[in-house]
Amino acid sequence: MRFPPPLLFLLVTAPTSASSTPQNKICATSNDCGLNGDCVSSSCVCDPAWTGSTCTKLNLVPVTPDFAEAGVYKHGSQTSWGANVLREDGDGLFHMFVAEMQNNCTLSSWIPNSMITHAVSDSLLGPFEYVETLFSTFHHNPRLVVDPATNKFLLFMIGGSLNGTDDCR
Repeated sequence: MRFPPPLLFLLVTAPTSASSTPQNKICATSNDCGLNGDCVSSSCVCDPAWTGSTCTKLNLVPVTPDFAEAGVYKHGSQTSWGANVLREDGDGLFHMFVAEMQNNCTLSSWIPNSMITHAVSDSLLGPFEYVETLFSTFHHNPRLVVDPATNKFLLFMIGGSLNGTDDCR
């Protein structure tokens, strides 16, 4: 059995010491707020994406069954990963750039089967419709930003000169 190369994950946590505050924490600095919020009057005020007394839990919104069934984006039976969406003022559409695995492969074979596709929607919540494949294999993790100096879109990604495969293992 062939496995993809190992991935490196970096876990960032706030420093701890013997003198750190108790479990039901009153913060002394923003480091006590998991680096995900600010310490204000000895309490953590979390950034919007985080919650909890130490701002270390993701602030997720529940998904309703009808939303999950409809899906936001599905291009045939392709597996997708890492969507990034921005609204374009000129056409008023929401443009999604997403990594898809070619040949109906799953995410387990993202190397070398990942490619970057473009989809659009009238609504941020979708559904998004496939427009085109912008970059074939191997390209992954698209990140779309607007250049503040030129007000133009910039698309960043990782990738290389690997050809995709029909072998999805």
